[in-house]
Amino acid sequence: MVTVRFSNTVCGLVLGITYLADCASCAWTYSKKHTRSIAGKDGNILVPDMIYGTAWKKDDTASHTIDAVKLGYRGIDTANQLRHYDEAAVGDALSTVMEQLDLAREDIFIQTKYTPSNGQDAGTEPYDVKADVDEQLRQSLASSLSHLGITYIDSYLMHDPMQNHEDRMKVWRAMEAAYDDGTVKLLGISNINAVQLGELLRDARIKPAFVQNRFQSTRGAWDAEVRALCFQHEITYQAFSVVGSNRGLLTESTVMNSAHWHGVTTSQILFRFAIQAGTIAITGTSSHAHKNENLELGFVLAEDEMQSITQLSSLPYNASMKISAKFWNELPVPVSVFWRSPKGKETLSYSLPAGQTAQDAVRSTAQTFHAHEFVVRAHDGTLMTKWRANAANGDTQEVPITHQVAAIVQNHRADRVDLFWRNPDDGSEVPQGGLEGTSTGPLAAHTLQLGTYDTHEFVVRDVRRRKVDGFQIKMRKGMNQIITIRRQGQ
Repeated sequence: MVTVRFSNTVCGLVLGITYLADCASCAWTYSKKHTRSIAGKDGNILVPDMIYGTAWKKDDTASHTIDAVKLGYRGIDTANQLRHYDEAAVGDALSTVMEQLDLAREDIFIQTKYTPSNGQDAGTEPYDVKADVDEQLRQSLASSLSHLGITYIDSYLMHDPMQNHEDRMKVWRAMEAAYDDGTVKLLGISNINAVQLGELLRDARIKPAFVQNRFQSTRGAWDAEVRALCFQHEITYQAFSVVGSNRGLLTESTVMNSAHWHGVTTSQILFRFAIQAGTIAITGTSSHAHKNENLELGFVLAEDEMQSITQLSSLPYNASMKISAKFWNELPVPVSVFWRSPKGKETLSYSLPAGQTAQDAVRSTAQTFHAHEFVVRAHDGTLMTKWRANAANGDTQEVPITHQVAAIVQNHRADRVDLFWRNPDDGSEVPQGGLEGTSTGPLAAHTLQLGTYDTHEFVVRDVRRRKVDGFQIKMRKGMNQIITIRRQGQ
């Protein structure tokens, strides 16, 4: 049998929490060619809403750039900084793939950056480090044009706001000169705070078209102060590290609920949130599948979803919040517990005998962190179950390895349904409760919380007692699961 607890998840507006949204963006259907128009010196320039970032690719820079363009990316971000980028490899890749796909120069939005000496490795600077900073920029710009094999740059950013405002303005004046002569079409700045941006706006002759910053929930509520200043001065905000700086949100219930509702991944939810909040998103994934996923954003988050994600506070994978996890094995077979790294490598933590009790956990307590994942395998390697640490459950957590599974069942149909447990002995159906229908998204969906077991089967019936769905609990999917009752037609 199962135990049942009812709950309704409702979204409420929290006063004082706002998000900046381009209202028109809430209605469009995303495509691989979706762009926005930004005014430049020689007319409007089309800029993709999703740009591929080439940092940290090293020897694979060219192959990842070619792969991205072939998938449909039409915006490429790089920098003249060998510490993190290979600008010349980007140039070679673009030359190759544009010829292969018969693309014209204007088909690709190319963005690069001047990086000050404090962001360069000694001996790799693309300029004379003894020269004034404005001359350094001119030399770096000439080097970038050569690396990329082009005669103009669509967007040129100051990679860092410099050590002081005087140097910042020296560099900006040199950037303005490059804008005046047509070498660059748009100007921008990266890694800047609101005070520095305010000073730049006060003294600049040509205001930045872009601000490129880390888009992080714990960075002042998604960098709200800087984004507000951008909104006020009609500057487009470019969001980098949308997933990397918010990994704790990938397993947060609000994001997971939206992902289930829209039939996408939690990473796609965060990218859609960033774009719908008015930003241009930058993805730097090295995964072919994830590159493709990040272009498939043809869904719209409801207003309550936007509000709820805006209010989230991310705890990254390697958070400082320590968790003490007490494992014991109640299964009738011995198991091994492995810690799984973000890249999927498994490291043995404990081998646990069969039939343990809570008192045995004293000998198998793991010191871990929020969002860290553990997998449990039988001695022949069969996956039994998995568990993920969640700081919301406290700094000491008990992890009994058992056939029991905590399942949240969500009704994504428009009509009410009833849930039944199928008795394996005689096939009878035991009522577990009803879930009201919803057409307003996961945040208004009624849910059931079940304490159930591996292999248990459930039947979903509509008000006329017709079977509309069903599912079987499988322990290997994890100790905590979300079960989605599909909408009609899914």
